[in-house]
Amino acid sequence: MIEPADVVIVGGGPAGSATGGAIAGGGRKVVVFERGHYDTPRVGETLGAEIAPLLIELGAAAQFVPFLNTQTSFTLIRSVFGSLEPQERSSIVHPLGSGWHVDRVLFDKTLAAWAVSMGASVRTGVGRCVVSKQSAGYLVSPEQGEPVLGRFLVDATGRGAHVVTSLGVARWLSFDRQVAIVGLFRTADPVPVVGAELLLEAVEEGFWYSAPQPDGSLIVVMVTDSDLLVTFGKNKTARFETALRKTEQTKDRVSNIPMVEPPRVYRSDSGLAFPTAGPDWCTIGDAAMGTDPLGGNGVARALRGAIELNKGLDNPQEKPDYLSRFGNYLDQRAAYYGMETRWPDAPFWARRRMVDETQTPIDWRMVPLTLLPPSKWGWAGEPPPHVEAWLSSDAIQMIHRELKKHGTAYAYELLSTIQETMPLEHRRLLVGLQNLVEKRVLIERVSENR
Repeated sequence: MIEPADVVIVGGGPAGSATGGAIAGGGRKVVVFERGHYDTPRVGETLGAEIAPLLIELGAAAQFVPFLNTQTSFTLIRSVFGSLEPQERSSIVHPLGSGWHVDRVLFDKTLAAWAVSMGASVRTGVGRCVVSKQSAGYLVSPEQGEPVLGRFLVDATGRGAHVVTSLGVARWLSFDRQVAIVGLFRTADPVPVVGAELLLEAVEEGFWYSAPQPDGSLIVVMVTDSDLLVTFGKNKTARFETALRKTEQTKDRVSNIPMVEPPRVYRSDSGLAFPTAGPDWCTIGDAAMGTDPLGGNGVARALRGAIELNKGLDNPQEKPDYLSRFGNYLDQRAAYYGMETRWPDAPFWARRRMVDETQTPIDWRMVPLTLLPPSKWGWAGEPPPHVEAWLSSDAIQMIHRELKKHGTAYAYELLSTIQETMPLEHRRLLVGLQNLVEKRVLIERVSENR
């Protein structure tokens, strides 16, 4: 028997549970499908101070007071980023106070319990869900449990937005190839939490961050690109250990602490669903827009998105403009990564820093446009990593395929091509094309093929 619902949500992480609870609190029938049982490791263990006011606005603060009282608050961030010398910043100067190192499994479980208390039905252990479009809405058929037909569908499956992309109503646009490899360290006795600091350390191939967890363990994460990670060894453990040996502060922090399980690798690409919403469906959390750890806290973004979706469910004009937000994020990312100048030609940093030959930051809004309309362009050679600061690798590959097929193309034709995978401001993309010309990836050609 098929059960009816007003809203069906696939994914029971922070975005799915927060959305389910918020909407159910307004009187709608909501069903949330969670693949597992909240008993496997989850990433995102450090939450910023902005979490507290978001929980208050969501209406979940009371549920989380006992939880947060058992977690580890932190007031100090030690950073080796843009300098050889560690810099310390206290959250005492932050208007919202300290953040928390949390047990993410317990955090997600607590948020799901809050959603249930608000009237949502959270179904765990359902396995993979198959979603199909019906005349009356969307039919969600889980591996375990009964199917539900919802009038409105929310994809909360994380990066890749697997539900809406499988339905063919949206595409996932990835702007980089970033991954995170995570190691867990623990002694027989709990690790002393000295200052409970968050440590951030930049290296040639990316950056590391580490933080103590409430159970006394220490989580250690390297963020890099997938093609760089594989150069460190034949398997995940070898890659993690080899990369760790190249650090200074991080390896000292874990020097007397054993790693208790093999490292785990997670996707951490910056990207978004396009479009992010339709008349009777939407994406939320990382399924709508994913950023790297330096681009903001994904859990906070999930809670904020749930609040916005609940307000905009009956007012479509209030739905967030994720394209504008993503463009702003790319600018913020370039500015932050531009602070690290020690490895200007290293692929990881070159792919993220919008700078000129003197390492001076460039604002794409101020760059003169020099591509002449009558000119035709051909492919000249392998693109250096620097061009990916302006155009995604997918966009560059699309240009390559287009020129390999036709020989030459006008700038406006190339612009139309890359807009399929980078639907951002025209000027931003034109500056990216100019960068390909400056790097001699594209050269002006005369061709009769087109």
